[in-house]
Amino acid sequence: LDCCAAPGGKAALMCEMMNGTGRVYAWDIHEHRVNLIKAAAKRLRLYNLRQSVRDATQPYEPFDSFMDVVLIDAPCTGLGVMSDKPDIRLRFSKARMEELTAIQSRLLDNCSGFVKPGGLLVYSTCTILPGENEERVEKFLNENPNFAPETSTGYLPDSFKPRSNGGMLRLMQHRDGVEGFFIARMRRMF
Repeated sequence: LDCCAAPGGKAALMCEMMNGTGRVYAWDIHEHRVNLIKAAAKRLRLYNLRQSVRDATQPYEPFDSFMDVVLIDAPCTGLGVMSDKPDIRLRFSKARMEELTAIQSRLLDNCSGFVKPGGLLVYSTCTILPGENEERVEKFLNENPNFAPETSTGYLPDSFKPRSNGGMLRLMQHRDGVEGFFIARMRRMF
């Protein structure tokens, strides 16, 4: 399940990695953005991609403890991509950050229930602020003892492996040669 999927690039990659088997569900809260996912699925002939308009902060009982992997690429301040989108600086405010961290927490709390025991929960943002990243994940883990950091680094390029810390990775443009980005992998233990 890709919970905040539009425009669909990560969901499409997951479909391709699965070689057309299984299902990838791609949700977005806005219909016009779900249409972008539909267009990508059609263009790439991804017949295992199922997209729908859905608010991932709201319960969806058919998916409770059902998913092997849940990806939350959460709405964020976007400060990690500010070099490409300088207008982000004009929209940044403490109030907006507080609004976004509340959404991020609701996404984690709700979507974690979709992960089956033994499955993965992946949380990512394109910001560099600890309040949206490490602190958000630590808060979630403290409140959800059935999840633990997934500390294996086999999925990472060798150059990023030393930067991984407790299942979390923060990339910085000046240091890593990529846009600012954060990812955390957590495994549901029971």
